[in-house]
Amino acid sequence: MFQLRTRRRLLTGVFAVLVVLLVSLVVSTTAFDGSHPNHARRSTTSALQPTTATTNAASSQSWLNFGLVVIANRQNGSLGDPPADTFGPYLSQPVDITANGTYSIIIGPLSVADAQVPVIPGLHLPYDVTFTPGLNAQMTTFTGSDGQTYGEFSLTVSDLTAPYNGLTVWAD
Repeated sequence: MFQLRTRRRLLTGVFAVLVVLLVSLVVSTTAFDGSHPNHARRSTTSALQPTTATTNAASSQSWLNFGLVVIANRQNGSLGDPPADTFGPYLSQPVDITANGTYSIIIGPLSVADAQVPVIPGLHLPYDVTFTPGLNAQMTTFTGSDGQTYGEFSLTVSDLTAPYNGLTVWAD
C-alpha cells in the first residue's frame, strides 16, 4: 500500500512537471501568422543555446539548423501536407541591430517560384531578440552580383533594449 501511494505521488509530480514545462513553452512562444504587414511570425525553440555576453541565439548552430528542421518536418508530414507553393525557408544575411528604426533584410538566392511571391509568408526570429519587431511583408527582388535573384523586405525595430549583432531571421 505504501509503495502504491509513493508511486502515485511520484507519477503525479512527474505529470505536474511536464504540464509546467509544456505551459512555459507555449507561453514563451509568440506566433504571428504573418498575414498582417506589421506582424512577424516568431518562433522559439528550447534547443537553442543560451544567450551570453558574446553569443546570441542567431549565432548558434541550432539556429542555423532551424531551416533544416522546417524542411524535414515538411518532408515527413509533421506539419501536414505542405502546399505546392511552400516558400523557403531562407536564412537572411546578418544585420547588426544598433538602434530603433527600419532595417533591410536580404534573403536568397531565391528559387524561381519564390522570386514570384510578393509577400513574405512568415518570419522566424531568434527567441532572444532585444526589441519589438514589425514586419513589412512586401518583398522586392533584385539580381545580385553573382547573377542570382535575392529578396528584400523591411524589419522595423522598436523598443530596443540592447544592440543585437548579427541578427539573422528565417523567412518561410
